[in-house]
Amino acid sequence: MWLGLIVALRLYWLLVPFLGLLVLHVFRGRREAKVLQDKFGQIYLDYRKQTWF
Repeated sequence: MWLGLIVALRLYWLLVPFLGLLVLHVFRGRREAKVLQDKFGQIYLDYRKQTWF
């Protein structure tokens, strides 16, 4: 949505917070994956093999 708004409204200065949010989501996703692996172990690893994430 952000990227679409940036392009459609030509608000290119919004790329800075967009990139910041993108980096934040990557770090949070990695932390969440570690928590899930610690809690569910091999079941979670098997699930990850079945998905593209």
